Parts: sequence; C-alpha cells; structure tokens
Amino acid sequence: MASERYPFNSAEYSDYPIVNGPNNLDLMFSLFHVDSYNRDKVTFKVNCIHDDVIVIIDSLRRQDPSGENWVFEGHEPQMLNVDCKGHYNSQRREGWIKLIQR
Repeated sequence: MASERYPFNSAEYSDYPIVNGPNNLDLMFSLFHVDSYNRDKVTFKVNCIHDDVIVIIDSLRRQDPSGENWVFEGHEPQMLNVDCKGHYNSQRREGWIKLIQR
C-alpha cells in the first residue's frame, strides 16, 4: 500500500515541497525514453519524506518561455497505485509535487 512508503495526509493526495531534483536533460530522458519496459527515472528530494521520490515522467510542459519552469505528470514505478503531478524549476531545483493515491 502506498501509504506505507509515503505519509499521505488523506486517501486522495498530498502536496510536498521539492528541495532538490533532476536537470532538464534528465527530465527529457525520462519523458522520451523509447523502451517502455525500462524507462529512465528521475529522483526528487522532498521535504517530509524520508526516501527520495522516484518518478517516471509521462507529461512535461513549459510553464513559461524561460525553459526552467515545468509542469509535470508521472507515476512512481515502485508503487503501482501512486501517480504524481507538480511544478518544478530546473534552475533552482525546487518546486512542489502532489502524490495521488489511486
């Protein structure tokens, strides 16, 4: 069960601040990797969670023309019932992530 790994505040979702994470190239590799069974993963260091949050990026969109602010969606490959979405600044390596328990 996902709540054993992540401290969900409710059964639906929880928001957490990202304090460190991937660069632009790693985000791109996770999104565009062609091997569907062995996709590249990115790691976010998140406040309030002991373990790093590992994510496979399924959707990535620029938030502005800078190429540093991103809106992303993905899933946690080790926990089949956890999706995520969030905002991330690849220059400052910070943002927020929402973990969604299906």
